[in-house]
Amino acid sequence: MRDLRKTAGSVLAFAVVLAAASPNGAGAQTAVGEGLPALSLEARIAEAVQTKRLVVFAAAIEGGKLVVTGVAPEPDQRVTLDGEYLTRSDERHYFEFARTYLPPDCIVKLTAGRRKTKAVVQYCGPEGPRGKVGPAGDRGARGASGPRGAGDVAGIHRFSGRIETIAGGPSAPAVFAGPTVDVVLGVGQRIFGTAQGALGLTAGKTAAGRVGLCYQSLPEGPVLDINGNDFLLVTFIPERQVYSGSGSVALPPGSYRIGFCVQNLGDAVLDDNDVAQGWVMVMNE
Repeated sequence: MRDLRKTAGSVLAFAVVLAAASPNGAGAQTAVGEGLPALSLEARIAEAVQTKRLVVFAAAIEGGKLVVTGVAPEPDQRVTLDGEYLTRSDERHYFEFARTYLPPDCIVKLTAGRRKTKAVVQYCGPEGPRGKVGPAGDRGARGASGPRGAGDVAGIHRFSGRIETIAGGPSAPAVFAGPTVDVVLGVGQRIFGTAQGALGLTAGKTAAGRVGLCYQSLPEGPVLDINGNDFLLVTFIPERQVYSGSGSVALPPGSYRIGFCVQNLGDAVLDDNDVAQGWVMVMNE
């Protein structure tokens, strides 16, 4: 038995030496020759360690996994498989991979330090050519509509029409100038809008005032600028001019009136007016 083991070890060492004879010093898969008594794992490890090579004992598909075992040149040495999977040899130099992985060509490449080797995987068939694309399946049933997303437009409202005479005074309130639109806001909705109007005086006077895009909480709330206190302060002159305002505001749910607005703070009446026009968009935030 001792002579047989010695003979098997010689065959193993000879196979490793032949594999290492390549120009890059790579090793190769080594196996005990057929017809020789099988050595125990420990004996095979001891024989392979003496070669100081990277030796593969087995590479096969077992239980749906790729299993590769062997011996590294050094203990506790990093061993990589196909440059992707990693393990380390134990104190005996022994290593083992067990991965859910199928190499496309049924050949694995291992590296340990400067040593490299390849092994053909048993019970592995190489990947075949890609088949033709099959016919398209039947169209599926239409799915249910999803919830309304953020930023959806809930409605767009336009207004346009004649501006009537607007009286003034130092304490005159802001009033709508021209037509308006009424909108209903729900939870999480915001108003965006813009408006403009042509205003002027027939008398040879000037008047200070404010213009903007305003809203009114229905039924009888005050007319307020959509930008809060940031009214546009302007000067009305004896010549028709176009004034504009725009803005955005999030208001509590409810009904609101929106339109172009004017606060005439002068004594002269704004009586040379034309039309106001604009639009309001309600959006879900």
